[in-house]
Amino acid sequence: MNDELFNSLPEKLQTSYLKYCLPDKLDGLTIDSVILSDENRKKVNDFLTETKYKQKFISYGLEPINRMLNYGASGTGKTFLTKCLAAHFGYELLAIDIANALSTGVAAVALEDVFELGNHIGKAIIFLDECDAIARDRSDKSIPEDPNVRRANNALFQLLDRMNPDCIFVSATNLYKELDPAFVRRFNLKLQFDRPPLDNIDETIRKFMHPAFTIIEDMEPAIKDIIMWNARNYTGLSYDEIQTWVERAEKAAIINDSEEINESEIYNYFMESMRIKVSYDEKGQPYLYQIS
Repeated sequence: MNDELFNSLPEKLQTSYLKYCLPDKLDGLTIDSVILSDENRKKVNDFLTETKYKQKFISYGLEPINRMLNYGASGTGKTFLTKCLAAHFGYELLAIDIANALSTGVAAVALEDVFELGNHIGKAIIFLDECDAIARDRSDKSIPEDPNVRRANNALFQLLDRMNPDCIFVSATNLYKELDPAFVRRFNLKLQFDRPPLDNIDETIRKFMHPAFTIIEDMEPAIKDIIMWNARNYTGLSYDEIQTWVERAEKAAIINDSEEINESEIYNYFMESMRIKVSYDEKGQPYLYQIS
């Protein structure tokens, strides 16, 4: 919490700050902390460069990039990138629990409150996760329209039009194809987040390792190949999951008073997630089998 900023706010905005400012610690986070595809890395770097010249662009009547849509599977870095951007710029990170706001019928009011706070602060990222909850395509008339969702959707469109250009608005969704095309057009930067590619999973594992640890490559190549072959149809793989495997292995090493991690331990977690185990036939050849 930024005490100096908080104390400078009017009482109403202090209440909003306590409600919408994320308490996450952003210390140590950088853009390089995020695993990005080459395409997304270039888009983000271009965005960072443009942001440096934002005021000059505005003076020439040019619209700065300040509305970002992150879409893709869960656990692929959409929210994490938002946190790293806040850390990079030194911005306040404001967010709405849209599911809760909808369930209590106050989504439109919550949006107005968080945008009012962001516009007052200026240097703020307004983050709307699961934006599909209020921004789905409404062309399908077979789906009953929720008045609360309609009010929130209309409010969001108006608030985006009036947003302080110093603010950055970031939305995230797992359901990009179900979004209202008019909503999607409001964004001047769109990033697609894919699941981790299998061909560089070892590199991803090392990315999440604390630098104090060393990995011991003790995997039989044949077993590793079989695991990767089976992983082609595994749809649950995410960066969050890989990070969890690495952290489990690091904790186990610490308990054993060691800073060495066996590669096989992490791959065992991988097999555990896929519900498979390794065994050997009568010729000593490895194979995998499904467990219930």
